[in-house]
Amino acid sequence: MLNQNDEDCQNIIGEAVLHIALNDGEICVRSLLDQLNSMARQEESAARLALIDGATRWLKGFLKSEHAHRSELHWIVQSARGYEH
Repeated sequence: MLNQNDEDCQNIIGEAVLHIALNDGEICVRSLLDQLNSMARQEESAARLALIDGATRWLKGFLKSEHAHRSELHWIVQSARGYEH
């Protein structure tokens, strides 16, 4: 799934999901990548920039059609819909 800081990367992706959802946007890989890029442009912390970069690299793997339905995205979709684990 993600790299060394899985939970921190998931939190960064969660921030992006929340921002998109609060702005009534469509939550998909492309919109997440766009939001992460926006977050990176505004970020000053090197540690958070590294997490954003890690999350971005992981999500880019889902742009290929053969990976479009991988289970790793399940938590993102369910989180966006308010699903309780």
